[in-house]
Amino acid sequence: MLPQTNRNPLLPSLLAFAAGAMTAGADWLPTITFLWLPTALFAALAVLALLRWPQAQVWLLTLLLPLFFLCGLLYTESFLAPNLPAHHLVRLIPEKQDASLTGKLIQKPVFKNGKTYLILETDSILLPSAQAPLATTGRVTLTINVPLLKGLVPGQDYLVRARLSLPDKLATPGVFDYAGYLAAEEIMVKGWVSTPIFIQPISSLAASHTLLPAPYFLERFRQQFEAFLHANLTPGNAGLYQALLIGDSSGLSPEVSEMYRATGIMHILAISGSHLVVVAFLTTIFFRFLVNRFPWLLLRLSATKMALALAFPVLFLYTGFAGFQPPVARSLIMTGVFITAILMDRQGSATIYQNSLFRYCSGFLGSIERSHQENGLVQGRGCRVPGGLPFNPPKMGAGRKANPPCSQKGACVFPGGFPRNKPPPAWPGG
Repeated sequence: MLPQTNRNPLLPSLLAFAAGAMTAGADWLPTITFLWLPTALFAALAVLALLRWPQAQVWLLTLLLPLFFLCGLLYTESFLAPNLPAHHLVRLIPEKQDASLTGKLIQKPVFKNGKTYLILETDSILLPSAQAPLATTGRVTLTINVPLLKGLVPGQDYLVRARLSLPDKLATPGVFDYAGYLAAEEIMVKGWVSTPIFIQPISSLAASHTLLPAPYFLERFRQQFEAFLHANLTPGNAGLYQALLIGDSSGLSPEVSEMYRATGIMHILAISGSHLVVVAFLTTIFFRFLVNRFPWLLLRLSATKMALALAFPVLFLYTGFAGFQPPVARSLIMTGVFITAILMDRQGSATIYQNSLFRYCSGFLGSIERSHQENGLVQGRGCRVPGGLPFNPPKMGAGRKANPPCSQKGACVFPGGFPRNKPPPAWPGG
């Protein structure tokens, strides 16, 4: 049971989140773009109030209610059917037809079942009946019946000639909803490219002139790491390490996948809390070693807190390196809760927050997770701590009564029912 509301604002915040989710889709709401600014404003003010805890306790609760309301609204709106513009790609392709597309490759090519798959963010289309290209938007998944194309780089613009069509709708109950899976990835059109010659680059990669990393740098790094594995290992080992390290199971042979599935250890190939805890352990030990080399820092700040604060950006980058898959994203959220609690000296509150997050984070990422079930690599809906084990915190009583006075014989009875002067019964299996 949660503690008193005036000390823990989690329960009213969750109710505000649910209220925002129920409000999503109303006609009187403004567009989603205008809701991000107040959400960011409330989040910044809540952080400032949190820094002045407990003096600003009332202000924090006042800010958390609209913040979580907006978060629930934005999150639910992201799963509703969007209002597509008239120039969207899906509105220009009512039936199967050949067309020329230009767009940006947003993910590294994936080779699976003897075919190469691409995802293109389109910006123009040339239809056979049109005299000039039309501006468009939307994503399309392209399939080429050739081995992995190594010359394609995420973030580069390409000109593609393909036969486009809409994904097949679900017809038989119980079968895989391919159209729904693509829609969850914001893909509503698919295409078939008959030959790699029909894929040509139309611009070079633009160099980043800012301190921020270039767009799609994580996808390029994933692609380079995949090429490194296949260049130095056998195809079977390269595919296995590719699944274990970056969460891409496309390199696994059907025989290896079936062996893991038959032995019940398919979850090992799904990057989740067990992988994240190894990275967290190594990075925390490394940063703790570095911090200990500076005595003037140790006199001013906690070495453990500094190591954890430096380790979290590394964990975030690793989550992106793994493709932001639902299991590892969920583990990152839980890890962030504990790191925040340690940084704010509220380790006791971390147990309470994690107990509630354990109940609600499955629904938070469950719809995304269901879209990846066809790979057989996603773990169950239960939330897990970074170590990969299910978290079942002990139940907290609504309030303990004062210990009863000792009897005349000198034996006090605990609320649990056993005398004070006798040891408690042994825990089963302990």
